[in-house]
Formats: sequence, structure tokens, C-alpha cells
Amino acid sequence: MTSTPKTYKEMDTIRIPESIPQIGIRAGDAGVVDSVYDEGRMLLVEVSRTSDGLFAILDIATEPDLRIVSYSKLD
Repeated sequence: MTSTPKTYKEMDTIRIPESIPQIGIRAGDAGVVDSVYDEGRMLLVEVSRTSDGLFAILDIATEPDLRIVSYSKLD
């Protein structure tokens, strides 16, 4: 049985697939899709903290599973 890949769109809320201890992000933290690019294979995701606002930007690949490709912590 083949599963259909999930289609993401701007403003979707997703769970971060893996921890990034260097910047304090844990697997399962929530992020918001800012942009979908590379024909849906990449997402630009914003992670924010309620007290501080925008905290980090992540590039997340969608295939075959979600995985973080790069990140930037915002100071």
C-alpha cells in the first residue's frame, strides 16, 4: 500500500521533526510554514516563542519524511 505524500501550504502549523539542542528547539515544537518551494519538497518554517516573538527559521525537506536541512536562530 502506497501512502500519498502530505501537501503543505503557507500558514500550516507543523511539528518540528527533530531537536536542535544548539538553539533550544525540541522535536515536536510547533512551527508555521512561511513558504513552500522546490515544487513542495521544501518548507521555510518559522518557530516563535510567545514571550519573544520570532525565534528561528528552518528549512525542512518534506521527502521522504520531514527533516531539517538548515536553520538560523534569530537574536
